[in-house]
Amino acid sequence: MSQLTDLDIILKKCTSKKTKAPTTRMHFSHHPTIFLETDNMRTFRCIYLMLKATTGKLQRQKKTGAMQQRRGAQIEAFLIALLPALAAASSINLHNRKAQLITPCDTSHYAVEIGKQVTTALRTALTRAKEATQTACKLHLLTAVLAPTERLAAAILAGSAAAVALEAVAAIEAASEDFSEGLSALAELGGTQLVVAEMLKSKIEDAATIGRASATSTPDILKIKPKIVPATKKACHTDQDAPTKTPNGSEEAAGNIRLKIFSLKAETPGTTHNGKLTLCGHGSAGQNPGTSGVTCTNDQTNLGIKGGNFVVQHELSSERTEANTKISYGAVTLADTIPNGATLTKQLQGIAKLENAVSALQKVTTMPTTQELAKGQEIKDAVARALGGEKASYTDKKIQKQVDELLTAVFGKDESTVTGVIVKGLNKLKPPKAAFNGAGSTTLEQITEPNQIADATTYYIVRSYINGGEQKKKNQENPSCPTKTEKAEEPPKTVDECKKHKTSEDCKKETGCEFDEKKDPKCFPKVEAEKEDEKSFSSNLRVSVTQVFLR
Repeated sequence: MSQLTDLDIILKKCTSKKTKAPTTRMHFSHHPTIFLETDNMRTFRCIYLMLKATTGKLQRQKKTGAMQQRRGAQIEAFLIALLPALAAASSINLHNRKAQLITPCDTSHYAVEIGKQVTTALRTALTRAKEATQTACKLHLLTAVLAPTERLAAAILAGSAAAVALEAVAAIEAASEDFSEGLSALAELGGTQLVVAEMLKSKIEDAATIGRASATSTPDILKIKPKIVPATKKACHTDQDAPTKTPNGSEEAAGNIRLKIFSLKAETPGTTHNGKLTLCGHGSAGQNPGTSGVTCTNDQTNLGIKGGNFVVQHELSSERTEANTKISYGAVTLADTIPNGATLTKQLQGIAKLENAVSALQKVTTMPTTQELAKGQEIKDAVARALGGEKASYTDKKIQKQVDELLTAVFGKDESTVTGVIVKGLNKLKPPKAAFNGAGSTTLEQITEPNQIADATTYYIVRSYINGGEQKKKNQENPSCPTKTEKAEEPPKTVDECKKHKTSEDCKKETGCEFDEKKDPKCFPKVEAEKEDEKSFSSNLRVSVTQVFLR
């Protein structure tokens, strides 16, 4: 089987709606990374994973011929080329560059599709905020379960996760007005294009000729009859409710996007006999100008109406540009159309605001892992201020060392406490039935209902308080006493006790003394440097969680 055939099969599978792409997720603790996944992205992901599996299979074969090696290398090269496409696909693209805007219905459907993408982007950001909040709550729950140092790690990470959630909510809140205005503008534009499409079917009906004298007298007075032709079903849709639109092109449009919009202009009446929207003269009465073979002439004996469409489509476009990360659309200046230029420009301004708001939300669609949170600069800066005061900074080498030591003690070397204890607790902890009336087999990872998380947190905090009280009472009732086998700590040696020894051998025999030939006296009391350092570090370690989160 050739490589091309392999790829054809993979492409066919991945573009089929019946094929479900293999699952791959990045994690923020146990939560999946939140990003907008379009149909194209799912296809990319499916192709990538299936090709990767194919390459792995080739590599595992013991006997690989030259052709198989070439196939493996070609697929690997394709994977490398595909990665940038996968990365680009994770961003939110509101515009379909293959769309063909030929009719008002096309533009109306295009506006609807943009609206759907925008809604997905908003839902994505909200989901991220929700799941970050859930993680913060679950980390808070772990503070009542873990050992003291691990408890501190969970508390710090809970604060950072809460900050991630609050940042997402703040970004959504900041964009809310632009979302509201932009979605309204999209709906207005889409609705306007529907009306334009429907009005283009309207016309003045033809009226058969009648005698000139009767044309201005009742009851046979000559009438100009407007006619509208409303859709029998939903406008711009087929009877089966499918959108009526021009199929996508085969190639994506290059350069700046030009949004094509349609307005209505008044039709210009004809200027000669038999012209549209004119009086029809004829030598005989009862002649309908719309009938084949009937021609209006310069004859005033009998008069009728030569009808036709009284409005026509006017096509215009607005170029979408981006400068300094801000999106804008060119203004429309027409005054003799419905809708006019001012109305369309206002709609386009609203859509630009919406696109800028969506771009801002892209910043809240990537989730850091719990380990990345532990390495975050925000935590380092907060701990630096907790240790050294409000003006302290992690950039200060002296403070930096203390911060690194504390975070190593809290998070473990290479964040081993985070990856081993915290994440395991988030994934594997099974709250008992009493915690939230659950089955007792549900893991913390599987709990998503806010009330269940709150109930489980309350349960563990109360149990921790009760257990702590019971242990304190037990310690008071049975205080620990030194046993006979325990030796009392000897007091440190004095200078006089040590300096009497003149040789290294005699000095070393005296517990608590050490010898240095270069010093005077050569035998002197041993300094308990390690205990002093330990005492100092323990003091630094006793930092309240509240101080750590000062920002």
